Amino acid sequence: MASPPCCPRGSHGPAAADTGYAAEGAWEEIAGMEVYVVGRREDARSILLGVSDVFGPRTGRHLRICDELARAVPGSVVVLPDLFHGSPIAKVWPGPISFTALETIPLLWRIRYRCGWANVWPDVERLLEAVGAQVGERVPVAAFGFCWGAWLVLKGCTTGRFAAGVGFHPSLDCSRLHATLTTPTTTAWPAR
Repeated sequence: MASPPCCPRGSHGPAAADTGYAAEGAWEEIAGMEVYVVGRREDARSILLGVSDVFGPRTGRHLRICDELARAVPGSVVVLPDLFHGSPIAKVWPGPISFTALETIPLLWRIRYRCGWANVWPDVERLLEAVGAQVGERVPVAAFGFCWGAWLVLKGCTTGRFAAGVGFHPSLDCSRLHATLTTPTTTAWPAR
C-alpha cells in the first residue's frame, strides 16, 4: 500500500483500525480538549504523554498501546490528547491516488500552520499542568509519539519539559533537533 506524502517511500500508511479492542481507559475533557486517560491518578509517580500520528488518536492502535504502557509502567498515568481537536492532519485514507489528488496540499498546510509548534505546544503545556494538578504533586513526564507525534515529542525534548522521549517513525525530519535535545531520547526510524 502506498502512504501519505509525509511518510517515507515504502511506508504502509495508516495502521488498520483496532475495532475489536475494548479500551481500559476513558475519554475525558482536560484543558479544553478530549484526552484518553488510563492509569490511577491518585498514586501516580509518572505521567506518560502519548502523541498520535497524523490520522489522530482515535485511529489505529493508539488506545491499546496506552493501555499496555499503563500496565507495564506501575504508578503511571497515560494521557493521549486529541491535539487536533477532532480534525486530524490527515482526515481520510481513501487510497494512494485519491489521497495524493485530494489531500496532499491540505495535509501539508495543516502540518505547517494549524498543527505547527506554536499552535500545538501551548495545548501540551496546558494539558500537562492540568494533569499535574490532578496528580497532586510534581511528577516526571515522559512522552512517546508516532509519525507527526514523534516530531512533536522530539521537539518537546528540547524544552526541558520531559524526563525522556521516544519517537516512532517520525514523519518530519528531526535530525536538526538532535543537537538541542535536553533529555534522553530514542527514535525508531522507519526502514529506508
